[in-house]
Amino acid sequence: MLRHHVSISLCLTLWFGSVFFIGWVLFGAAMWLNLKRTLTCEREFTLARRVDRLQELLRKNQAEDAADRYQIFEDFAHATGNGLAEIYLSDGSRAYRSPSAEPQFSPGQPLIKIDKSGSCTSTA
Repeated sequence: MLRHHVSISLCLTLWFGSVFFIGWVLFGAAMWLNLKRTLTCEREFTLARRVDRLQELLRKNQAEDAADRYQIFEDFAHATGNGLAEIYLSDGSRAYRSPSAEPQFSPGQPLIKIDKSGSCTSTA
């Protein structure tokens, strides 16, 4: 019987290539998971800051009439993402609709509620 002997250089090449490939896959997976976590946390942090700024803006302008408050809200919405927010009253009815033509979200748990006196509370 004729036995094929695999050369030592081929064995070392295959071993080195396998180890390198496994390390490359592990490094890629670690980088992907880290990037995913970083982007998710950053998005949540940005949206939380945006809600805080909007809440402060609405509190600061409580003395304004409804049309002026809506204009302030609309300006804020255009400056921070072109209408990614809607404001609901504490009874669940919408106080200010999104300034964008067609909101891409459905009413769920509102982030800011306005009671009858006009004061704002955050539900986030």
